[in-house]
Amino acid sequence: MLYLKSIDSDVDLIIKNLNKVKSIIKVRIAKTISGVVVDLLSKAQPRVPIETGQLRESATGKLLLGTKALTIAKGTAEGSVTDMTQKIRASVLKGANKLDFDVSYSRIGDYGLDVAVWSHEFLHHYEARQFGLHPAARQPGTGPKYLELPWLENKQMYESLIHQTLSDRTIARVVEGRTRRRKVGKGKYTVEQIKITGWE
Repeated sequence: MLYLKSIDSDVDLIIKNLNKVKSIIKVRIAKTISGVVVDLLSKAQPRVPIETGQLRESATGKLLLGTKALTIAKGTAEGSVTDMTQKIRASVLKGANKLDFDVSYSRIGDYGLDVAVWSHEFLHHYEARQFGLHPAARQPGTGPKYLELPWLENKQMYESLIHQTLSDRTIARVVEGRTRRRKVGKGKYTVEQIKITGWE
């Protein structure tokens, strides 16, 4: 068996720099996806029907890292969102070969009814009360499709943000912004050495 292994320090440096760029880009993508999750939850929360606040409190946004999940947003009973995206660092993303997200509500009622699904799919809007439609949400502006509608209303913007993060121009700026150049050697054999520095 014959194989070639890099023992040249310049080649090793280039490979290390490429790995840093990969890590930098992964962190940027993870932060963009997490921003989408937090924004989506913050737009959904005011629409969630409220009785006890438990359904709003069950709101959870997760960044899926291959086989692991990182909670990056949590709902409160009052309808706000706790942003936990500061947890996202290169060390947390290490080994993740896939990035995805999950936004969910989960509440099982006293009789085993999935309140999150039932109120999302079958509850009428608050405004339907004036037409005698029941059951209807108890607060103005709340009602069914509390997660689906904010997603559909903002999906194009979210997709655009993610595409922008993945664009060649954005990646080039990441690399350029973290690149230090210096001349190494003298005379005929002068080379420009590039070192890409880390970012979190």
